[in-house]
Amino acid sequence: MLDVLRQFGQAYLKTDRFGTRADELALLMAVFIGTAESRPMTAAKIAGYAGVPPPSAVRKLDRLARRGVVEKIGRRYLMPASVANSAPVLRAANEAQRRLQLAAAPLERGVNADL
Repeated sequence: MLDVLRQFGQAYLKTDRFGTRADELALLMAVFIGTAESRPMTAAKIAGYAGVPPPSAVRKLDRLARRGVVEKIGRRYLMPASVANSAPVLRAANEAQRRLQLAAAPLERGVNADL
């Protein structure tokens, strides 16, 4: 998951420093999840998921919308397909999935089954 956040930060927030824009990354991930579940959320709902004060969430989401990173339809925000399906995001998601599979492999073979 951290790899996905780093890729989002590098590609869409133009920062290599992960922690400097952590609140925006949390907002982006909430928008991404809502989009992936076909349930775009309002700014208040996104703020709750991301742990960001609602006024800050609205301001930052609107700024991201102006940059084309998220899209606002009515009162709800979603991630455009061009962003969600972009190479940096897909690479990061594939790498995260690969790491999870590697970590789960010993459990599937019965190693450390008591965990």
